[in-house]
Amino acid sequence: SIQYIAAWYKYTRSEYESSVYRFEKFLKMYPESKYEEDAIFLLGASYEGLKKRKEARKVYKEYLENFGDGKKANIVSKKLRYLSN
Repeated sequence: SIQYIAAWYKYTRSEYESSVYRFEKFLKMYPESKYEEDAIFLLGASYEGLKKRKEARKVYKEYLENFGDGKKANIVSKKLRYLSN
């Protein structure tokens, strides 16, 4: 989806405010997309980039609730432990 690609592009350029906005919009528009797992992960990473630990934790918890066996579950668990300190 072009919306996901636009959000991903902003993330790769460290434009985190824009990527947060775009990932949130994407997830609202396409809640069951094949990109949902990656979008939630990158939304959390975008919040981390903005130093918004509380928001990042919330998103990472959502990731684990929805994708506990997902391809990034191990990384997300480590990030949650780090952000909880």
